[in-house]
Amino acid sequence: MAKPRQTARKPAKRERAIEKLALALERGRFNDYLEQLQDTRSLLWRNFLTGLARGFGAIVGATVVVAIVVAVLGILGDNLPGELGEFFEETGNQINPTP
Repeated sequence: MAKPRQTARKPAKRERAIEKLALALERGRFNDYLEQLQDTRSLLWRNFLTGLARGFGAIVGATVVVAIVVAVLGILGDNLPGELGEFFEETGNQINPTP
């Protein structure tokens, strides 16, 4: 005798999986995200502001790094003996000339 098929079980599992996916998308506010993508003006404005913030952050970060490098070169130039100290001191003076 052949076993009866249990077809009623698979759709129930599938339905539960679909409901679980729908709840996850709802919790993640996926619909709100899609609406934001469709609003071109808002999307362009948001991307413009993001670009400004990234550019400003890059400028500030580069300024901090250069200031640290100049300070380290000044310290090394003062503390290292011989030609190596002179090299660092000269390099620091070229970057940040003192009157």
